[in-house]
Amino acid sequence: MRTKKLSIAAFLLLSTLFSALNAQTVSGVEKPKTTSKPSISDYLKISGNLDLQYDYESSEKNNGDKDEISTFNMRRARLVFAGDITPKFEFKLQVEMAGKSPKVLDAFAKWKLYDEFQIRIGQGKIPFTIENPYAPSYLTIENTMVINALSGMADDKLCPGTSFSGGREMGVSFMGGFIKKDGFKVINYEVGVFNGNGINVKNDNKQMAYVGQIEIKPIKDLKIHGSAYLGSYKTETEADAERNRFAVGAEYASTGLMVRSEYVWGTTDTEKDAQLVNQKSDGFYAQAAYNINIKCKGGKTQTLIPVIRYENYTADCDIDDTSTYYLFGLGWWPEKHFRLQVNYTIKDKDGYDNLGHLVAAQATVKF
Repeated sequence: MRTKKLSIAAFLLLSTLFSALNAQTVSGVEKPKTTSKPSISDYLKISGNLDLQYDYESSEKNNGDKDEISTFNMRRARLVFAGDITPKFEFKLQVEMAGKSPKVLDAFAKWKLYDEFQIRIGQGKIPFTIENPYAPSYLTIENTMVINALSGMADDKLCPGTSFSGGREMGVSFMGGFIKKDGFKVINYEVGVFNGNGINVKNDNKQMAYVGQIEIKPIKDLKIHGSAYLGSYKTETEADAERNRFAVGAEYASTGLMVRSEYVWGTTDTEKDAQLVNQKSDGFYAQAAYNINIKCKGGKTQTLIPVIRYENYTADCDIDDTSTYYLFGLGWWPEKHFRLQVNYTIKDKDGYDNLGHLVAAQATVKF
């Protein structure tokens, strides 16, 4: 009987203690944290963008014939897988679905050892020119002529057989920054060794391309840039030809005003009459844009960015075949993930006595 009474008393005591502990938890005392297994969503982010473009271009040849283009185009349909496996190790895979067949644009891993020294291995943007690393259609629908021609932004017309795309190549690069000041680094660098013949292909000769850039930021919003590309490619007759490019420029980018200018030049061995001829090319551009934020009802903000640009490009300096373009554009972000752009370009093309006109419009959806 006594044992039974003790058991009842112990049960009542434990019940009272449990109720007290539970009351403390409800009143604000945290419960012990439970650990859960990490899921794939903790280090993997999936994103992408769709760019639908419309172009109307009209130009008149010297003999009176007209060239006209009116077309819709699925410019981009990209899917991006990226993330940080650990705080010091990140990866990125970007696939382009638009075009004749899907292709891998970016596929690299980056080891962030220190702020001053990081390593990237794989396929991605090369450290050449200021404009090249920017996302497509950041301010304008089309890149400048000189960037398209000399930075591997598109297939290099001076180097037949290469497969460049968006200024990317396969290789390894080293990067970092020094002298931290008010949330930015004063000196930033990146140097790398690459195949030198584009994306998704093996090196077609024994020589590599050596690419490097340095950027100095005396203040947060201003950077001064210099970069070089020293490489080679295999011609259609299997000859090894040099392909060297250089760039200098500057950019000022505040929350409102954005101004950027670059001069890019290079020498390329091209085949003429079964011989290699060293051809010099160069180009220049200057552009300005202004970010206008508009407060709307409901707390939403829309953004307008007007932009103007002047550019010229000479494919062969010996014959002075210079083309000059003047661009006026407007970008509108009615929603965070939706953008509309309209660009009007006046083209003073080499070999044409009459001016050409291009009206381009593009709708972008990001997710």
